[in-house]
Amino acid sequence: MTAGTIAIFLASFLKFSSLLFGAFNPLLRPFPIVIFPIVIRDDAAVFRAAVGFVVRIQGWRDSRPV
Repeated sequence: MTAGTIAIFLASFLKFSSLLFGAFNPLLRPFPIVIFPIVIRDDAAVFRAAVGFVVRIQGWRDSRPV
């Protein structure tokens, strides 16, 4: 696995875990991921897939009842 895919898995896991625990602990609210543009510069397809995943998760978070 390349460094880009490792970064995606790590960031996705952090994002998903923060979504799971955000409902129980306000300190662990979902946070925006800013690591993608910094880490992934060589693999455009992986970057697009990661951005699509984050956008879908972000949209789900914004649409859920508070």
